[in-house]
Amino acid sequence: MDPRFRWRSTTSAQRRTLVAAGLGWMLDAFDVLLYSIVLATLMREFGMTTGTAGLLNTLTLIASAIGSLIFGLLADRAGRRRMLSLSILTYSVFTFACGFSTTIAMLAAFRFLLGLGMGG
Repeated sequence: MDPRFRWRSTTSAQRRTLVAAGLGWMLDAFDVLLYSIVLATLMREFGMTTGTAGLLNTLTLIASAIGSLIFGLLADRAGRRRMLSLSILTYSVFTFACGFSTTIAMLAAFRFLLGLGMGG
């Protein structure tokens, strides 16, 4: 048996799954990249220190780990498709909500909830 990956020997369902997973991973990385790009503006507008700015990103990544555990356990009970849809909805809603944050605490809460969806 040849252990190397062969794209032609996969089924179309396996290919679609791989592409969907790659696109999801790309969106997660894109969110972290966007946060890094707007960080200087956020720090100026909210009067944040570098420590607070780093803490917000760390909070998002910690929430991502928690979200993966929560959504993974729920997926075993309620179904993977349903939980994937819920995690995408959570990620999308709270990414949008971050744009309307008026305080650091509000931004932190939205980034945490965004991270839960990102982990899912």
